[in-house]
Amino acid sequence: MIADQQRNQQLALAEHEPDKLLHSTDKFLAAVFDTVLVTQSLVVAAESIGIGSVILGSVLNDAQQMIQLLELPPLTFPLLGLALGYPEQDPSEKPRLPERAVHFTNHYPRKPVALTDYNQQVQAYYQNRRQTPRTTNYQQHIAQSIGQELGNRADLAAIIQAQGFLLDFKTDREAH
Repeated sequence: MIADQQRNQQLALAEHEPDKLLHSTDKFLAAVFDTVLVTQSLVVAAESIGIGSVILGSVLNDAQQMIQLLELPPLTFPLLGLALGYPEQDPSEKPRLPERAVHFTNHYPRKPVALTDYNQQVQAYYQNRRQTPRTTNYQQHIAQSIGQELGNRADLAAIIQAQGFLLDFKTDREAH
């Protein structure tokens, strides 16, 4: 799944219009939003006819290699992979965060919502998975993933800029 402003660039240039805005953070985010919405729509459509799916964020583990492999032109960026197929098993549905943790009215709460019950549900879900069981709960999983180094993803901003996006973005070092 590719964030794409390259097609819009071709249209603008064909009309002799400048393409400066296509290189902005705003237009990059618009391309990201469109890509995510299309991905989710494909997942829903596939599920409606019994096809399973897995959204793969792992394409970002080596974004530059994906760009080269897919021969992506400027103003495109690989965001997600999408695997579709008929599942061999019928896994149980992963518990979802309680509504009070994701739905707010008029303000974002300053205190975190207690997730004790949800942590227990997720831990039981993880332990009962046939493939890749784990012993962590939700909070532990999130904390561990945040505590890791960026690794292969440390250069994402530079790669995105090399693809022609975020050219209006200045790092702290560049601003001083």
